[in-house]
Parts: sequence; C-alpha cells; structure tokens
Amino acid sequence: MRPDLELMTSTEPDPRIVALLDFIDQHPTRPIDRQSASWVVDQIGLSQGNLVDLTACGQRFMVAVLFESMDNPAGAAELFVLGYRPSLGTPEQLVEAVAWAEAKAARSSARCLEVSIPPVLMPLELVLRAQGYQLMYRLLTMHLGHVAPPNELTVELPGDLGWANLSEDNVRSAHDCYRRAFAGTSGTQVPDLELFRSTILKAEQTPRVLLSGDRVVAFSRVAWHDEQAGRGEIRAVARDPDFDRARLGQAALLEGLRTLEQLGATSACLEVASDNEPAVGLYEKFGFQTQEVAEVFQRTL
Repeated sequence: MRPDLELMTSTEPDPRIVALLDFIDQHPTRPIDRQSASWVVDQIGLSQGNLVDLTACGQRFMVAVLFESMDNPAGAAELFVLGYRPSLGTPEQLVEAVAWAEAKAARSSARCLEVSIPPVLMPLELVLRAQGYQLMYRLLTMHLGHVAPPNELTVELPGDLGWANLSEDNVRSAHDCYRRAFAGTSGTQVPDLELFRSTILKAEQTPRVLLSGDRVVAFSRVAWHDEQAGRGEIRAVARDPDFDRARLGQAALLEGLRTLEQLGATSACLEVASDNEPAVGLYEKFGFQTQEVAEVFQRTL
C-alpha cells in the first residue's frame, strides 16, 4: 500500500473531518448535502474504517467510502466516491484504491463490488474497464423546476391511512417498509435497523410516514440540496409492496414535494436507477427531467 493511499480510522480529529467535507463541497462527484456527507464520512467511513483519502504531491484529490454491510439485491458492496479533483493523482493510485475496496468487501458478505462513475470520474472508468468491470445500469440525476404538482396528480387516500412524522414508535415499521420497498431494486443500499434508526431519527428534516394503524405503508424523506439556490432533494420515496393500492408511491412523492414547498424550496432533484422503470415513469409524470447520468460498473469478487 502506497503511503499516499491513507485508510482513515475513527481516531481522526474533527478538524480533519471538516477538511474532508470542505473538499467534497468544492469537488463533488454527485448531488449530496453537507449533512449527508458528514454522516457518510463519520458513520460509514471513519467508524467502520471504510474511508479512503487519496493525495498527490501533498494535495487531496479523492475521497471515497466503502459501503460493505448494506442490504441490496445484488449482494454488492459499493465504493462511493464523494469528491474528486481530476487534475491530480495517477491511474496507479486509483487501481490501488479499487484493489483495497475489493479486498475489504471480499472479507465481508458482499458478492461483488459496484462503483458509480459520473462524468467527472472518467479516469476511474478507464481503470475499472481495464480490471474487468462491466456496466450494469445507469444512475439518473433528475431535476424538477418547481415543487407544486398539478392538481390532477393529487391522490385521495382511503380513510384508514394517514400521514405522520417518523418517530421512535414507528421507526422499526418504517425500516421494514423501506427494506421491502427496495428489495430487488438497483442502486439501493439499505442499512440495518440500528444504523437506519440512528441516522433517520437525527435527520434535519423529519421523514414522513403513511400509517395504516401502527404499520408504515409508505415513506417520504427530503432534504435541502442547495438551500441558497432554493433546491430541495427527494431523498427517498417508498411504499410497502403489500399495499399496492391507492397509488401510494405517487402519494409519497406528493408528500415529499409538499414538504419541500413548506420548507421554501422552489425546485427539486433526486437520483434513481435507470432500470427502475416504474419509478422513472412516476418521476417523469411529475415533470422530472434527467440532467446527469452516472454509469454503474460491477465485478464479481
């Protein structure tokens, strides 16, 4: 392992975390707000020893996190590049970063490694192709120029369903809904219950859950993507597959847009896998348009 490929641990002081977040803000690879980046760096990267900090000539040029213990249909670990400065670094350093991620993922229960490549990460795409990675799907970043949906898209819910804030009382049911909703869906990383609880209950914007009695049957979470620009983000919309009625997916998206409107957002963005055709169709129905495409590569470990 080269000395400039540094694997960080949870003993690093907070000022260095701030420096990492500043780098991610300045050189982002995909839409992510600072609060979410902070959680990923701290809880997934530092706490689990899964953060890679690459430097060249004393200057940082890539920050990435390995998600190795999440639940997803492919049994895939994911090397998630948070920030990248393309003018620095060498292909050899990228090869070593990928090799480290493969070795660490192989020691877990992961069956393969996924890496998403937005346009800014073209040098890493060349490395992956040379290592035998195959293109599996594309991750779409979609934008909506307004957050007030047309009246004709309003969903009238049955009387036995109602929206509420997520809380400790319903977080277990919300996790079950979230996990079941994304089973078999590309581009998803579902944390275990304890990580989900510790993250979601601390979210700056409290998620909304649709309840049928005590059971969560739909879920909506939003966040600011760029508050100064008035752009919010639909972080997640989900519905329990057992409740395939009343257009609950559409209702969850509507709830997310209403929440963003109440926050003062004037536009919205989200990410979705290209092969999740029902979700893509729903977002397009609301007027979302694809503005950026990241290719997701995968190799069996």
